[in-house]
Amino acid sequence: MNNDFMLRGFDASSWNGEIDWEKAAGNFDFVLLRAGFGSAVDSLFKENLHGAKEADMLCGAYLESLAENTSDAQDEGRALLEVLNGEELDFPVGVRCENGFKKDVIVYLCGMLSDVGYTPLIGCTAEQAEIFEDSGYDLWLLDGRQGDSAAVVQYAEDEQIEGASIGVNLDYAYKDFSKGNSQYEDEYFWYTVKPGDTLWTIALKFNTDYEKIAKLNGLGSPYLLDIGQ
Repeated sequence: MNNDFMLRGFDASSWNGEIDWEKAAGNFDFVLLRAGFGSAVDSLFKENLHGAKEADMLCGAYLESLAENTSDAQDEGRALLEVLNGEELDFPVGVRCENGFKKDVIVYLCGMLSDVGYTPLIGCTAEQAEIFEDSGYDLWLLDGRQGDSAAVVQYAEDEQIEGASIGVNLDYAYKDFSKGNSQYEDEYFWYTVKPGDTLWTIALKFNTDYEKIAKLNGLGSPYLLDIGQ
């Protein structure tokens, strides 16, 4: 990481209540907003994202995963992508396990995010970080220790900041995500299967790859579709 580069930020969720983003933006450069908890939506995500963007903060998101396996992760990933709804973000989308550390779950969810153009960010401890050294994904260290491979470090918890009545977690970003990592060119959208559709014809219609659609929707060979799916 470039130690000459650093941005100040914090992560927040509905637990932190309503935030005065104009005041918060005066002391911070970026924010990571919780978009989901398991397959549930964070009730203030859209409001927080709008407020932070209006205050000209760099915005990212994160998921607190409760998945036990990749099947659960697929459901969570779909719910997360529906919440994000193609929103353009300046910062990555973090994934962190809240129900025990599960590498396969984290990597699966990161793959779903990457497939639609978002930059994944793995939330883990410094001890767990070595497991992901060859994953190709950036790391968000959650225990305050700055490892050589950390793009983002959460260095303090429950800190009072201007604009928030409940303490937030503070972060440093050591990577400039504006340099090619946040250009989300792929458009993500929902499509309902109609009579006569096949995975191949849908891919052809939207100028994409059928295998990419299959992976996003958890479909295996022979890629059978149901009308209304």
